[in-house]
Amino acid sequence: MNRDNEDFYYEPSEFEQQVDEFKQSLLNAVRYEYKAEMERLRKENAELQDIKKRKKEIEAEHANALRQFESEKLNFENKLKRMRLAELLGENLLIAWFPSSQNNRKPKCDKCDEQRLIHYTTPSGKPAHERCECSEYKRFYKPEEIECYQFYQSKNSWGGKMPAISLYYQRKEDREYDSFEACRRPYGGEPFEKVERWNVAFNSQEECQAYCDWLNAKEAEQA
Repeated sequence: MNRDNEDFYYEPSEFEQQVDEFKQSLLNAVRYEYKAEMERLRKENAELQDIKKRKKEIEAEHANALRQFESEKLNFENKLKRMRLAELLGENLLIAWFPSSQNNRKPKCDKCDEQRLIHYTTPSGKPAHERCECSEYKRFYKPEEIECYQFYQSKNSWGGKMPAISLYYQRKEDREYDSFEACRRPYGGEPFEKVERWNVAFNSQEECQAYCDWLNAKEAEQA
């Protein structure tokens, strides 16, 4: 038998078979890692595409979360301020009184009808009428309780040496078609002639009543 036939019937040795098996297993491992990496990249790309599509939605959710955080932060700070105000002033000083303007109609007289009109005949003989004096309203003042809901201390301004302090009040019950100036200055014991009734607040009902009596006396003098 010639050498060519010997090569044709050549069988690999055990060592060569092991080498071939090792090469095959190594190739399979590389293929598996390649497939796994490609699958990971495919999933990551799909997630990125989803995030890209939801970019505006995510940005809106983030902005809403920031606004909610700022709102909750502001509410918390206001709550702390109110707690500090209660500690500084005490619960009793959170309540004040102001001169509330009231309009009452005079008692009805016996010269007019039920609508408080006086009827008469003109010199030309025509019927006419006019409102009776008792239909007029009389203004008077009485103390009304208000609550301090905000305490504000500003920095030095207008050359003042002490910080300006502002107290904000509100009625205990809202009234329709009636405005109310929230910021009021506590009464400091000055003469009533120098008090501005539209922005003063009294710490006691008795002081406010005395001021209301003074205002009512002035109204009576002008009537």
